[in-house]
Amino acid sequence: MIWEGTDDFCGVKGIFDWLETKTYKMPVRVYLSKSRTYRTCRTCHGRRLNDVALLYRIDARTLADVWRMPVERSRRPHRL
Repeated sequence: MIWEGTDDFCGVKGIFDWLETKTYKMPVRVYLSKSRTYRTCRTCHGRRLNDVALLYRIDARTLADVWRMPVERSRRPHRL
């Protein structure tokens, strides 16, 4: 829903598709090039969560640890 959008919300893909039609504008080209970089964030180290969110634990694992697990493994109780 966030990526593709809904009837009321164009979604992330929709925003980038729209921006692609505006690449004749220099600020749009700069923004698109920055948003497409494949660098690991220096703050979260690729976990995509802030420090407060990483304080929460499930069986001694952070939310980022749980999200990296295969869905079937993360759904099993007490077997994280």
